[in-house]
Amino acid sequence: MYRRHDSKFEDYLEYQKKVQSKRGRLTKERKNRVNHINLMRSAFPKAQKVLCVGSRHPSEVEGIEQAGFEVIGIDLFSNSEKIMVLDMHQVGEMWRKNRFDVAYMSHSLEHSYDPGVVLQGVRKTCRMGAFIVLPMLLAPSKKETVVFDFMTRDDPAVEIIEAELEPLTGSVKIPWVKPCPILREIVFPLIWR
Repeated sequence: MYRRHDSKFEDYLEYQKKVQSKRGRLTKERKNRVNHINLMRSAFPKAQKVLCVGSRHPSEVEGIEQAGFEVIGIDLFSNSEKIMVLDMHQVGEMWRKNRFDVAYMSHSLEHSYDPGVVLQGVRKTCRMGAFIVLPMLLAPSKKETVVFDFMTRDDPAVEIIEAELEPLTGSVKIPWVKPCPILREIVFPLIWR
């Protein structure tokens, strides 16, 4: 796994605030989530309660709500009343065990300071697993804080992703991986064993 920051956590927070505000992430609608939501529903058909990690814009939370889920959105920075301002590293401390069924994490995990802390918190809080969307990258990115090795492959094998994530979150099952070269992203469900 590549790491962008070996700096202190406070420096990482300041970096994220600067990067996110420059990109206009807080004001841009997060469109094209219908396909993700449909895939999440097929991977977790009994899920009802969703934790949306890294929501940024209320359109993401609203899309999940419109699909019939009960959802709470969190982000490190937000101006929306639909999104709770919360650091994703605090998910495990914030809610009781099994508060949610599944976490929806679209283009958020790669921004974490410590993906192990995030995934362990999600594992504690979400009883079924997580639905993860990560960008495909040609090489380690200067824009991302944490970049997993499998993100540099156009067609990553399930075994590679499981092997890289299991040390961070414990035993998991990944039934499928859907790379989308057009959007340059990788989509997969992470199911707890």
